Amino acid sequence: MMFLSGADWIRAIILLFFLEGALYLLFPVAIQGYAVRILADAPVNKLRLFGILLLIIGFILWVVASNSLAGSGLAS
Repeated sequence: MMFLSGADWIRAIILLFFLEGALYLLFPVAIQGYAVRILADAPVNKLRLFGILLLIIGFILWVVASNSLAGSGLAS
């Protein structure tokens, strides 16, 4: 099984942000309408759970990126 290095994870996250930003740039009205429909029906507990999951994933990615950059000599 092949695992991604920390630098590959950083590149993947950058690509994800780039693609998501492109969607917001190209289709802002459609994204806004979609978000309003989804969030209007979502229970508060599910939104909180989603938020906590994103925080945990973000923290893990931050740790991986910090270790990757520290090993490459790019972090100060």
